[in-house]
Amino acid sequence: MAVKPGQLQQRPGKALEAAEMWFFRRFLRIPRTAHQTNVSVLQGMGQERKLLCCIEQSLLKFLGHVMRKGELEVLF
Repeated sequence: MAVKPGQLQQRPGKALEAAEMWFFRRFLRIPRTAHQTNVSVLQGMGQERKLLCCIEQSLLKFLGHVMRKGELEVLF
């Protein structure tokens, strides 16, 4: 069975968002068997999803730093 291109990573941030929700559930001590929506967990934490946004901002800052220094060839 062949795997089509793009089928493995349809949305790369999906795993990071799932990990973030898992962290919040562990922090609130919600058992795995409890049926709570992600919205209710976020309301319990009093936060919004922001892990993926922070990672993207850090990556852009790093790439900006590398581009200013002109050392992009060293990374590859």
